Amino acid sequence: MNAPSVIVVILAYGLWGTSRRSPKKIVGYGMYLKECENALHYLAVCGYDVNVILCGGATADGITEAESMRGYFAHLGAEEDLELTIYKEDRSLTTPANIWQAFEYIKSFITSRKHIQQLVQNPNNHCSLLFICDLAREFKVKWLVNRLQREKELCVISEDQVFEIYDDVYLYTFKSIEVLGINRPDVTPKSTKIFQFFETLVMMLVPWILRKRIQKLRKE
Repeated sequence: MNAPSVIVVILAYGLWGTSRRSPKKIVGYGMYLKECENALHYLAVCGYDVNVILCGGATADGITEAESMRGYFAHLGAEEDLELTIYKEDRSLTTPANIWQAFEYIKSFITSRKHIQQLVQNPNNHCSLLFICDLAREFKVKWLVNRLQREKELCVISEDQVFEIYDDVYLYTFKSIEVLGINRPDVTPKSTKIFQFFETLVMMLVPWILRKRIQKLRKE
């Protein structure tokens, strides 16, 4: 298969399909998921081999946010020939934990037999990464992706770079790593750009906060 590969990481913001939220939250989340669906549809139409990671931890209802999103996106597998891969982050609901664990899956995918066989057939067909998040959190997610990408020793290549198939660096490189923020109307005070900016600023100025979270994930 010579189609270009893309891994789309979608961050969740609560359970989908529950009435335990305000009408505005339900409508806003529906708008967010619909735009995510449109993005997946467009990538499939453009000829990409799309792999999807749905990120979201456990809740008091005994179901993860990722599992509730799977119900929303389930029909896409049949209609668009998408390979929906569900990623569960059951230990934490935080954005850093979701992105860290998503990178764990991504490293497993790009070193899988399937992906290596694709690279053998087409050595220039490096995978691309796309993170989709709440627009209010776009700045924070961009910073976290860039920060944790370096922790995971992942890198982006230029179009003219060529690597040998047996080189480990080859397996850990990507054509692009991008973040797409999608508007999600929400009444929660934390779901504002100003709040998320200052929360990110705290992690930047007090690096041990993020480091502590990463160390905890490593031990688990």
